[in-house]
Amino acid sequence: MKEEFLNRLIERKMMLREAQRRRIKVSLPEINARVETMRTEQSKDMKETLGGLGIDFEKWKSDLWEDMMIEKLIAHDVVRKLRVPSSEVRRYYQENAQEFQRPEQVRVRQIVVATEEEAQKVLDQLQNEKADFATLARKKSTAPEAEEGGGPGLFRNGRDAGRVQCRLWAAPGGHQQRGEEPLWISHF
Repeated sequence: MKEEFLNRLIERKMMLREAQRRRIKVSLPEINARVETMRTEQSKDMKETLGGLGIDFEKWKSDLWEDMMIEKLIAHDVVRKLRVPSSEVRRYYQENAQEFQRPEQVRVRQIVVATEEEAQKVLDQLQNEKADFATLARKKSTAPEAEEGGGPGLFRNGRDAGRVQCRLWAAPGGHQQRGEEPLWISHF
């Protein structure tokens, strides 16, 4: 186990050194875009999430930079050597179409408040003042996911049960929903 770990570490450092030798670059905007993609996928702030796990955000970004350098090195070598005719791609897709089918899904964020008056104030801030939904959720919502910007996550059509499911596919995005008590505002 220890030897395997050391071998992987050495292999990683050698690949990183080769990427640098070939002058492969990963820019700060590329790193920030990857961090933003991860944050969006998880509906959580990466800095807070990592901090909660005792991981230094800047060290993690440095490791991410190394990962991206190695990814570019591998991609460069693979793309250069790999040529798949479009007819073969088309044939594979047609034979395996079920692998590429995904249920319709929506990312849901909510702000839960106690009264209709509070709900209307929040809705006004969102519509008229163009307030940021995540910031407003952190400040106003009483829901457990308020700290993550009001994001309970993805709902897939036909898979996620409950009364919320029907409303998600029937309602236009960004408006007040009158649920059971308490009232909540959804943004999707």
